Amino acid sequence: MDRHVSATGASVLVVAGDPRSRSRLVDALGEGVAAVLAALRAEAVDTLLLDAGVTREATVWISDAPGQVAESADDLRAAGSEPSGEAPVDAALLRAAAGTGAAFVAIGGGRTGPVGRPLDDGVGALLRYPLPTGA
Repeated sequence: MDRHVSATGASVLVVAGDPRSRSRLVDALGEGVAAVLAALRAEAVDTLLLDAGVTREATVWISDAPGQVAESADDLRAAGSEPSGEAPVDAALLRAAAGTGAAFVAIGGGRTGPVGRPLDDGVGALLRYPLPTGA
């Protein structure tokens, strides 16, 4: 079975009860607005997770390219994109996810995320590939 999964380029995580699988999930999870914005800029987000029970009132900076989002205009410029304006964080996250081919899953009600505790800022992402440290 592993050979067939590997041949398709897919990855499979079995979360129920297996500590190694939970560890792999945590390694493949970006958490909090800043980390998820960085992952979206790198087009590394496979699935965007937003907790509907957490209110996020912040705004973030966007560019004309949907995946280019950052907490500040300077961060966006440093990533090589010219800011086109600010947008509510949830709208910008959803726009960036759609623009980079990521799926979206609403979770929680403020209770728990996929790792058994609330997500930082109520925002998380399952990643297509790990990001380098400091990305």
